[in-house]
Amino acid sequence: FSARQGVNPHFKFQHLLTRLTFEVKAATTADEAVVIKGVEIDNANTTADMVVAYTTAPTELLANQANPATVSLKDANGAAFAETNPSAADFNRIGESLMLMPQAEYDMVIRMIQTVNGVERTVDYTYTLKSAQLGLTAFEAGKQYNVKFTVSGLLGIIKTELQYEHWEEGGDLEVDDTEF
Repeated sequence: FSARQGVNPHFKFQHLLTRLTFEVKAATTADEAVVIKGVEIDNANTTADMVVAYTTAPTELLANQANPATVSLKDANGAAFAETNPSAADFNRIGESLMLMPQAEYDMVIRMIQTVNGVERTVDYTYTLKSAQLGLTAFEAGKQYNVKFTVSGLLGIIKTELQYEHWEEGGDLEVDDTEF
């Protein structure tokens, strides 16, 4: 109605979720034998039903949680996470990203497999991502955080580095009232 009266409203859309992306690297070429099986956040909270970027009817909803939920990293097409081997050459992005409610801390689990002398070993490495590492009281809404971790064998130390990155500005879209 307002557009037909010559008043052109401007809408500002602001993302209210925190985005986590993940990158992995092997400490040495020998550590490239480790297989990253999955990444999870064990204490993901949300306050509303969310459906993000579905092209068909959603099959899963992240619903109101009385207790924290576990959210698993998936591939870009929504399929289960594809197992990957880290490279010693450089950090490689794994999975798509996780969109989470802003919190002060996220409990991350990295599931890894390695075959040593014909015996397959699986290890779940737990790590708490703390916003205080970045000088923040909580991970902020509308911001992206890149979690980089270096794998040094299953029994070795895993080094985790948390980096802050801005989401890129997508530009402005003008809506013409004659298009309605």
